[in-house]
Amino acid sequence: MVEQLYAILQLVVAGLGFVAWMFFLPQITRIVRTKDAAAMSLVLLFGSTAIQYLLLTFGMLQGLVDHVWSLVFMYGPGAITLTVLTIVTIEMKKNPGSGGAITFLLSFFIK
Repeated sequence: MVEQLYAILQLVVAGLGFVAWMFFLPQITRIVRTKDAAAMSLVLLFGSTAIQYLLLTFGMLQGLVDHVWSLVFMYGPGAITLTVLTIVTIEMKKNPGSGGAITFLLSFFIK
């Protein structure tokens, strides 16, 4: 009974973690549309990205040892999306108003 409850709880937490990456999409969209990243803090983004990748590494190690890959599926999309947000922010701070190659490519998908 307790094992079943623990398994259900793991699935619920993994599901909630999997959709957490969606919180970064409005920031990426705003930066690409307005071509302005002045309000974004690089220190905060670097710290958040480092934490995401530490959690992702922990999930990979747990997957290798215990064969439980839910943490990888939970933190992987968030780490990728946060990395894109960080790169777009750096590009916009470096070239205000135009951005760089990643911002140019994203502008085709974000109107």
